[in-house]
Amino acid sequence: MSPRQHGWSRIGCAFWSTVAFVVLVGLAALLTSLVVRIDDSTLAGGIALLSIYAICAVGALAVVHYGYARHRKRSIENLRRERANEAATRASALSARASLILSQSQAIIDNLPRHLEQARNYLALAQEDFKARAFSPFWGQIENAAVWVVRFHESARQLADLSKEYHGCLRGKGHNFPPFPAQEDSLLNFEPLIAELRSTVRSGHTDFEFASIWVQRRTNKGKLLEQAMDADLSLIMLEIQSS
Repeated sequence: MSPRQHGWSRIGCAFWSTVAFVVLVGLAALLTSLVVRIDDSTLAGGIALLSIYAICAVGALAVVHYGYARHRKRSIENLRRERANEAATRASALSARASLILSQSQAIIDNLPRHLEQARNYLALAQEDFKARAFSPFWGQIENAAVWVVRFHESARQLADLSKEYHGCLRGKGHNFPPFPAQEDSLLNFEPLIAELRSTVRSGHTDFEFASIWVQRRTNKGKLLEQAMDADLSLIMLEIQSS
């Protein structure tokens, strides 16, 4: 029950208590007038009037106490019901979020081997172009490989974030959700790929003709290649394992 509703309930309780007091006074006065002739100038009349008001006061207090007790009981029940509903709503929201995280994580994990395969394929083509002295195609294949390496790294970063959020949703709560589906095999296979990429790029940079072509065609993809060669999964894997 909100504070405003609680305030109005207390006002209503006081209002109806006042009404009950007035009604009881009226009834008592009516009954007394039917039985006893009250003369205000006499002691007996004064005592009779005091008795009437005393009875009415006791009756009004009883009505107030009963009304407040009922109001308090309803307030406590409503508060418990609201808290139970809020807890159920929060639990349902966390459960739905955890299920969504699992679904998103599995979709990312399913794509990791494809990212690795695409990067390896482009690296293999680059190495063939290097042997054939195909200068521009060589760097084109290197750039394509870099695209897939960066995608892999970004996916791994997203997995680490999802893992942290997943365990945060479930921490300290009873649940039957499975462990976070970290794909360590794909993550471990990333390091040899990066080593191969760096070695292949170094072959091009240390060859004068290949290096000259790289300087001529270097664009924004050059930054992407640098980003790919600097990619490191050690911290990301640590985050996934420790979350």
